[in-house]
Amino acid sequence: MTRSHLDRLVAIVRRTMPVRAVAMSLAMLTAAGCAGIAQPHSALRVPADQFREQVKTLCFLGTNTDVTFDDFEARMSALEELFVDQLERSGFTIVPEERVVEAWREVSADVGDLHDRYTGQFNRDRWVVARQRAIEQLDCDGYAKGRVAQVRVPFNDTKAKWDGVEVAIGGIGRTYGWVTGLSFWAILEDAEGEELYFSTGGIQVLSRVVMKGLFSEGFEDIDPSGLLSDEGANERAISEALRGLRRPQVNPGG
Repeated sequence: MTRSHLDRLVAIVRRTMPVRAVAMSLAMLTAAGCAGIAQPHSALRVPADQFREQVKTLCFLGTNTDVTFDDFEARMSALEELFVDQLERSGFTIVPEERVVEAWREVSADVGDLHDRYTGQFNRDRWVVARQRAIEQLDCDGYAKGRVAQVRVPFNDTKAKWDGVEVAIGGIGRTYGWVTGLSFWAILEDAEGEELYFSTGGIQVLSRVVMKGLFSEGFEDIDPSGLLSDEGANERAISEALRGLRRPQVNPGG
C-alpha cells in the first residue's frame, strides 16, 4: 500500500477538532500522530491491588479526537456516555466533566497563568498544583479521559485485526497490507498527569477492499456519515479498552 494512498485515506477525516479550551488545558491531551501504528495493550501502570484500593472516584475530562464530521458533537456525546457508563459498571464513581471544568476555573484563577504571557512557555509546576487542588476539591482519586485515535491497521485476506478486535474488510482474500482505522484509548491519570492505566479497543476501519475488475481489488473509503455511528462497535471498543480494569471473577466452586 503506497504512502499516497494512505494520505488519501487519512484526508477524509483529518481536521482539527474544536475542543473545549478549559478541559483541554486541564487534560493536556497530546494529539497522537495521524495514522500512527495501532497501539499494543498496556493496562495498569501500578500494582492491581494498590490501584483498586486507592482509586475509586475519578474526575472525568471528556473524550478528545482529531476526527470531525457532520453530526460530530452528537456522536461524540453518545460515545462519552458509553465510556462513563462502562467506567461506572467497572466500579468507579465518576465526577462529571462540567464539575471538573468549574473546579479547574476556580483553582487556576488562584494558581495563575499556565503559560508565560510574554514567551508562551508552559509552567508545569502551576499545572500540577492546579490539578492537585481540583482533585482535592472534588474528592477524586484520579482523572479519566478518552481519545478516538486514528491508527494504522494491518489486514490479511478479508480481515483486519487490531486492538483486540477483528472486522471484515471485504475482498476475496488475496490482499494484505494496511488501512487507516479508529481506536478508542482509555487513559487514567494521577494528579500530576502520570498514567495509572492505558489501554485500547479497535472501533472501525476507514476503508474497505472492493473488486475493481474481474481479477483486481482496490480500496474504497467508507462514507464519513458512518464514522462512530455503530453503537455496538463503539461499546465493544470501550469494553475492550477497559478490560484491564475489571476485577477477576471468583469461581465459587474453586
